[in-house]
Amino acid sequence: MECIEVTARVNQEGMRIPFSFTWKGVTFRVDSVGRRWLEEDGEHILVMVRPDNQVFELLYEVEGDAWGLVKKHEPPFRQRA
Repeated sequence: MECIEVTARVNQEGMRIPFSFTWKGVTFRVDSVGRRWLEEDGEHILVMVRPDNQVFELLYEVEGDAWGLVKKHEPPFRQRA
C-alpha cells in the first residue's frame, strides 16, 4: 500500500465518502464510489475517476486514521471484432 492524501467526508451513517485524492503528484476527482468492504487492515473502497473511468482501490486505516492506495485496476481486455 502506498500512502496518499485523500479529501473525504463522513456521511450521517458514518461512511467515508472520498471526493478526491493525490497520487504521484496528480490530483484525481472521484466521480463515483463503488463497492466497499472491511478487512483486518481497514476499509477498502473502490472509486472511479475520469478520464477514462479509471478504477482505484483506496484503503482507509481506521487505527492510524490514514489513507492509502492499494492498486489501480486495469481496464478489462477487450478483443477487437
